[in-house]
Amino acid sequence: MDAPYYCEAVNAEMVGLKARLYDLFSSLDSMPPSEREKLYPSASEIHAMVREISSKLNQLRRECPREFSAFQQEIEAKTTDLKQKIRSFEAAHLKSM
Repeated sequence: MDAPYYCEAVNAEMVGLKARLYDLFSSLDSMPPSEREKLYPSASEIHAMVREISSKLNQLRRECPREFSAFQQEIEAKTTDLKQKIRSFEAAHLKSM
């Protein structure tokens, strides 16, 4: 697989994760403001992770190196971490709603 195809595949996965996050954070809108404020640190961390992965993908697209395994390993590790954070966030905050 070359870099452009890899970027498109990961980008498609990121679109799905962003949609999941949008739904998750939208569902939290029904919470009282004082409860939502407690979630800001976790939500901010998740948003930062999405920005970081998107930045790496953009860098990979711009540079388009022949050998991109280092990018791939970093992006996949960050994506795995992001998925875990989302699952943890959902488990901790959706069950109480």
